[in-house]
Amino acid sequence: MFDLEIISTLLFFAIVGILVYRDRKHIQYDHGIIIKKWTRGKEAIDNFVNKHSKLIMWIGNFAVVAGVIASVAGFALLLKMTLSFEQMFGIILPSISAVKYPEPVVSVPFWYWLIGVFVIMTSHEFMHAVFSRLERVSIKSFGIILFFVLPIGAFVDPSQKQIEKLKTLSKLRIYAAGSFGNLLIAGLVFLISIITVNMFVATITEAGVSFKQTIAGTPAENVSMSGVIYQINSTAVKSIKDFEAFMSNTAIANTIIVKTSSGSYTVKTIPRPDDATRPFIGIQNMTQVYNYRFGGYVPDYMFDGVAMWLRLLFWIFVISFGVGVANLLPMKPFDGGYIFEEFFKRLFGKKHSKTAIKIMTIITIGLLLTNIGIRIAKYFIK
Repeated sequence: MFDLEIISTLLFFAIVGILVYRDRKHIQYDHGIIIKKWTRGKEAIDNFVNKHSKLIMWIGNFAVVAGVIASVAGFALLLKMTLSFEQMFGIILPSISAVKYPEPVVSVPFWYWLIGVFVIMTSHEFMHAVFSRLERVSIKSFGIILFFVLPIGAFVDPSQKQIEKLKTLSKLRIYAAGSFGNLLIAGLVFLISIITVNMFVATITEAGVSFKQTIAGTPAENVSMSGVIYQINSTAVKSIKDFEAFMSNTAIANTIIVKTSSGSYTVKTIPRPDDATRPFIGIQNMTQVYNYRFGGYVPDYMFDGVAMWLRLLFWIFVISFGVGVANLLPMKPFDGGYIFEEFFKRLFGKKHSKTAIKIMTIITIGLLLTNIGIRIAKYFIK
């Protein structure tokens, strides 16, 4: 039997490989790392910035405050959890079908991972581009980075010389923008998840109990019981809880009438195989059945679709939030490192700020590697 996930993933790699080969003259190669640059899109960003410059400026100021708070809080939490031998960060890699990485690595279904990476790359780099143009910093190019045919990153290439000439607040807006975009996406995805769950719950109602099979030699098997149970005697059964409540209040050897979507069945209860004091009719693997409030059963594929959508939102949230916080840690070349360097310039002067951020970078990298190593160590120790 064909695995759709494997086939679609291989097809994706094939398409990307063909595109890379066709555009090979305009692509940079370096030991498996492929960099594709382009300049299209500058005018669209400029038009967007010119139309909404005041709002973007306000958002940028808020992003600076949020970025500094998240940077300090992220570093403090990393320090606390590392010293407590608790994991804060981990390694997330894409997996295909039933293939899983060893436990220290978190396996994410390929398409969830790919969509999540695309969302964080787009939001992160778009925000950097917008705030660079807000400060009239020229953008040399946009680009995407691949490991062979696997997308692993993206970038915006603004003029660093022009950024260096900006005032401190202008620089901070540009540095904080990317991670703030990731955190905004995480917040938006969280909100969409809540809305999705509430809207779906609001459109359905409990309608009965289904069961996958009957047990040989039991009353249910003897009368060939089937369908969705919605009533026993005169008691409505809308949920598994309703069914269990009725059975707990009836006696062994009691005759009951079970009404299902397939008909009415008269059965006499018998003792449960695992507990002779409790009544039993012989059905197992019960599941909750729902109706749409506007009529009709809710099919299983609808639940599967909603579950798939929520899992996608979950991974987009995890990846966006994780990348947003990690990128604000006070170490270069992360954005948080550039933010802290600006503050160090004010505290220690331009000359000593470079030494200060180097020390901060070494400390943060050490904490980060130690924190990631905690889970690996726990995996091998247990």
